[in-house]
Amino acid sequence: MSMRILGKAVLLSCLAGCAATDGTRESSAAGSTEGGAEASPERLVADRGTSSETSAEDLRDGEVVEASGIRRPTGMGTTGDQAVRQETAPQDRPARARRFAEALEIWNSPDYRRKLALSLISTSDIEPTVTADEQELLLEVFELLAEEDEARAEKSAREALRILRSELDDSSSAVLYFWVGVIHLQFEELDPARASFEAAVRKSPSFRRAWARLGQMQFRDQEFAKARESFQQVIEKGGADGSLYGLLGACHAALGDYLAAESAFRLAILMEPETIDWKYGLAESFGFQGKFADAVALFGQLLEGDPDNVDFWMAQGQAYARMKEPLRAAENFEMVDQLGGSTASSLTNLGALYSNSGLYELAVDAYRRALRLDPSMNVGPLVLAANFLAGNAANREAGDLIAAIQEFAAEGLADDQRKDLLRLQSRLAAARGDNDVKISVLEEIIALDPRDGDALILLGDHYYRQGDADQAEFYFKQAEEIPEFERSAKLGRAQVLARQQRYAEALPLLERAQVIQSTQNVQDFLEQIEAAARGR
Repeated sequence: MSMRILGKAVLLSCLAGCAATDGTRESSAAGSTEGGAEASPERLVADRGTSSETSAEDLRDGEVVEASGIRRPTGMGTTGDQAVRQETAPQDRPARARRFAEALEIWNSPDYRRKLALSLISTSDIEPTVTADEQELLLEVFELLAEEDEARAEKSAREALRILRSELDDSSSAVLYFWVGVIHLQFEELDPARASFEAAVRKSPSFRRAWARLGQMQFRDQEFAKARESFQQVIEKGGADGSLYGLLGACHAALGDYLAAESAFRLAILMEPETIDWKYGLAESFGFQGKFADAVALFGQLLEGDPDNVDFWMAQGQAYARMKEPLRAAENFEMVDQLGGSTASSLTNLGALYSNSGLYELAVDAYRRALRLDPSMNVGPLVLAANFLAGNAANREAGDLIAAIQEFAAEGLADDQRKDLLRLQSRLAAARGDNDVKISVLEEIIALDPRDGDALILLGDHYYRQGDADQAEFYFKQAEEIPEFERSAKLGRAQVLARQQRYAEALPLLERAQVIQSTQNVQDFLEQIEAAARGR
């Protein structure tokens, strides 16, 4: 929106509330921030440029809030400029043009403009007082801020800021500090803006407009505890509206007080029933309190109005999952995927839902989609999923998932993850009797980590069963050097030696195994070997 259009929008918004007789009307200085309909130079300044500050008025005009639980553009409300452009019936157009001309004439009256500016300085008993000199100063500032020419608007605002700052001292009214902060916001100078609002509330603790602006700055900086205190100050002073309650709810949610968040969001919805953000926040607060059925129902209402909203489908799906309804949750996540909103994480969750429901083939398909979408994803959950599938006798699906991981994410595998997959491949090969694959995989593990005791023991055991004593003894000896595998390796090598009737060599191995951990079956074997050794 251009500077000129903004100026006209503010002009007509101001005139809309004026008396028809002389065009003047006293308006509360606090009204423009605390939910009133009056326009002010503050509003003009806040709307010029590209300031990302979020105020109560901004929320009603469709700004975007990005904070805990409040993640969607609202698109609600009608700005003054939109009101200007609304069509009227053809027969009303001459009268409309006449009223517009009269409005311009009233606006150009110096007497009217002076009265309007004075009404914006301070007329409320909760607003700080200003001296006569400060009133004159603010009149000059407001004239500069009302500049309609876009080319001169920024220069005029800078001049207004210079004038205000040149007059600031310890005796200045909090109102002057407030307007310094407002103008700094025009230029997205956030630190000096916040410092000015802080100075305003220090000088006048009842200044609710300054508390509201300070709270918004703290909210933006994610200082939710401080923002909550500031918003509560506004409420205590009678300045709350739906937007402020909504932001207060977001603060409570960010701080983990979900019951308070629920109450605040309910009040926000009561005052602004068309604002989607507050309903979304309320639904999330239900979920955090374990009220999953309520969350599901409210997200369902939101989806009726916006059936293509990925966030709503995702959040409702998560609520279904926590209600132990995995298939209904899976339906939601599939809808998210159809709408193009899936992430590797959401598809991994979908795979887990299918796995827990025994739908292993669908699970592998979801995991494969996750890998295809983001080959650099963390594959740790997928390695665990492959083990889960194998543990539930879904060997074919486990093998398919391992193949998918190796196809899409082989380069991103850490050594531990690679070894886990190889071990699982070895188990699967053993289960189907494919010894060649089993041995090949175990040897690949040893190549990655020569001190992998599990693989060494498995290889030693394999060659023992195959009757290859030399190879079996070789792998068992290597495993004996690893403390946590020493006992198993010594027992394995003792069996190899016993089969070769090398009883005297087997005895010390069994005795050492008993020292590490004594068991009756090993003691029985030891006594048999001792007897055999004496018999020789």
